[in-house]
Amino acid sequence: KFNIINKALLSMAIIGYSRPFVKSSDGVEKGQSVLNVRLRDIFDDFEIVLHKKIISYRHQAIAHSDYENRALKIIKSEGNGFVIGGMLFDIQSELIDVEKLISMCKKLIKHCVERMFEVNRKLQSLGFEP
Repeated sequence: KFNIINKALLSMAIIGYSRPFVKSSDGVEKGQSVLNVRLRDIFDDFEIVLHKKIISYRHQAIAHSDYENRALKIIKSEGNGFVIGGMLFDIQSELIDVEKLISMCKKLIKHCVERMFEVNRKLQSLGFEP
C-alpha cells in the first residue's frame, strides 16, 4: 500500500512539475501557459539534466505510456487464455532525487515571483495601478 501511494505521489509531482513546460499534443495551451524561462538562469548543470529527465518521464512513461516503457508480449497460449511477460515501467525504480526536485520547484517559484514583481513595477512605471 505504501509503495502504491509513493508511486502515485511521485507520478503526480512529475506531471505537476512538467505542466508549465509543455503544450498539449494539439499545440494548444490549455489551462496553464507555457513557462518561458531560460533554465540556465535558474538551474545548475545537474538540475538541467534532472529537468530533462523529469520532462522525458512525463512524456514517455507517465502521461502517454509509450510502448517502450511498458513493453509486454504474449509468451504462449494457454487453452482459452494466454500468458504475458515483460516488465512494467516503475517510476520509483528511476531513483529520482526528490529532494533536488523539491529544490528546483522552490527555485522556479522564486523566479516566477520575482518576474511577477518586475512586471508589476514596469506596469506601475507606465501608469497602470493594481
